[in-house]
Amino acid sequence: MDFHGERLLLSSFPRLTLPNMLIGVDDPCLHLLVLDQVCNGSWRSIWNVEFKDDVQIVEVRGRMQVGAHYFEEGNVQLDAKHEFQDSTLFQSPDDLAISLTNIIRHHETEYLASLQVLYMFVRSPNTYTTFKDLRRKLPVTRTLFPWHNTLQFSLTRDISKELGIGK
Repeated sequence: MDFHGERLLLSSFPRLTLPNMLIGVDDPCLHLLVLDQVCNGSWRSIWNVEFKDDVQIVEVRGRMQVGAHYFEEGNVQLDAKHEFQDSTLFQSPDDLAISLTNIIRHHETEYLASLQVLYMFVRSPNTYTTFKDLRRKLPVTRTLFPWHNTLQFSLTRDISKELGIGK
């Protein structure tokens, strides 16, 4: 299973090298953080395999969580979650490993395609204003937060007084 899982990861992330991956020991999962210019994101995929005792059916349940963050002149975030369920027959360990990686590849590819369709719709010239409207350059108050002088706010004064800071 490790061999087929590794092949699935490397085919899904072609620029990935194994030392760049973090695979959990107690909670097996892959953490991959992508930082590229003005966006970053994550793809979390968790799959549970349940063997049925009385029949040779293997139940597969999966959950994917995708996060994307664009922060060029604004701040737009996507947090998408989706769950899947599938099953396969248990014939031999090697056949099961191949079948499980094919199921995972199928569902992840299908989900990625649906996200790409959504992204292309949002980025199309007719609906680009929708995406642009999500980006806000200033807070709702229409003013930038004065980080250089936070003492003008009563909460900061109260905390400073309580902690004895700045005496």
